[in-house]
Amino acid sequence: MDQDTHYMTREFLENKIVQLTDDLAVMAKFREDLIINSNKTHDRLTKLQDELKSWTRNELSQDNITTEQAQSLAEIGNFTITQCYDVTIAVEHTFTVEIEADEDIDDVLTSIDFSADSYHTTLDNVDYNVIEVNYDKCD
Repeated sequence: MDQDTHYMTREFLENKIVQLTDDLAVMAKFREDLIINSNKTHDRLTKLQDELKSWTRNELSQDNITTEQAQSLAEIGNFTITQCYDVTIAVEHTFTVEIEADEDIDDVLTSIDFSADSYHTTLDNVDYNVIEVNYDKCD
């Protein structure tokens, strides 16, 4: 057989397929290990950021560090210095409700869904509690 045509033999092609299949398996294993290590690194980084944020908040609340120092740590740790407040808001609404003559006004009022339509920031985990409802019959 001619040396220039050896790459065309069936045996050569079968060996190449086996070699490429093995190479693909090695690359797939390498990719899998890389992803696992990347996830572990991400988890460690997230844990360190959370610990730095918690420590910074604690130290700032105890006046052991200044706001400027806390902001510098926040920049390093890629987080934001925030303050958390639980807020209770009592809202009084006056509006007219027109109901059928045989309906009970108390049933209608208890079925009304009160909610905040707009605010300058996002309200998460808001719980509305209507403390008292007063009404006067319209003329």
